[in-house]
Amino acid sequence: SSFVCLAMTEVIGTFGVIADVQYGDVENGHNFAKTCTRYYRPALAMLQASCDAWLESLETAGAPKLIMNLADIIDQGNLGRDEHETALKTTMECFEPLAAKGVEIHHLIGNHELYNFGPADLLQRGFGCAREGRFFYAFDPYPGWRFIVLNSMENSVARPGCIFFTEPPANDPGYLAAREMLMANNSNMSGGEASWYAGVNWLQGLEPGVGQRFLPYNGALGSEQLEWLRVQLEKARDDDVRVIAFTHIPAHPDAAAPSDILWDYEAALDVLATTQRKNVPGPVVRAVFAGHHHLGGYHEDRGVFHVTFQAPLETDPSKHKECAADVVLTSAAIRINGRGAQFNLNIPL
Repeated sequence: SSFVCLAMTEVIGTFGVIADVQYGDVENGHNFAKTCTRYYRPALAMLQASCDAWLESLETAGAPKLIMNLADIIDQGNLGRDEHETALKTTMECFEPLAAKGVEIHHLIGNHELYNFGPADLLQRGFGCAREGRFFYAFDPYPGWRFIVLNSMENSVARPGCIFFTEPPANDPGYLAAREMLMANNSNMSGGEASWYAGVNWLQGLEPGVGQRFLPYNGALGSEQLEWLRVQLEKARDDDVRVIAFTHIPAHPDAAAPSDILWDYEAALDVLATTQRKNVPGPVVRAVFAGHHHLGGYHEDRGVFHVTFQAPLETDPSKHKECAADVVLTSAAIRINGRGAQFNLNIPL
């Protein structure tokens, strides 16, 4: 029986996860609501500590094959200080010793990357999939598993210098689609760019809950990417592989704050939960890993576990030296082993 038990929990692979470092070379600050301290400089030390720990573990059985950075690695304030190039170089260098040892590093984009660099620029800087020329793609890291990276900012109004925009940028379909969605669903945004950053209360008159998600720092997958996702999940079903999806912005309001989720979250949840496995019950997607909501959270919906990872940015360095995770895939579970502040979670298969 012990042999059977061992076989049931065979380790398939390990990978690292980190989200929302949001580094800036400035003193500590606060979130918009002034309810959380943001540790801009210490967040870099936490990223370095996690990368060092992953590097040291490469000689062990639990070595990570890849690292998933769930975006917002630098803070938007870097652009205004003309420190965005330096900040990005400093944070990306933390991963270089791992990459040199053959560890794959996957960088998602979030609103803060887009506040500092345009989409085309980010593709040239190691974000997304340069080969496919976009920020959503799929790959098979382990036998029986497919990882699907989503771009939660495909439709987004986050752009370098956007706080100074008085009209939409030309030839930017992702921005224009986002602008239309934002203005149609939040009356506070109906005045256009010139009014958005001029002291308008974005939340005035909005119903508490998911109605508050139509804010300029969120985004949408958009119809093209949702259709691509649907096709990918059908392929995964036909190939008889399980899926973990990765996104910066969470898809489920109960795994985050309702104001920190995808604009098109309902459509996303339906696509994620609809495709069922071929020969056994349950959806093809077992988990969706996200960042963006710094306090973290998790929720199960129709057999899909939505996990939001905590942010180094809001982790007190006097209490924890890290805020990241080692994710262990076994034949029986997805085990999230938190490093430092990050919570642990066991997702049965």
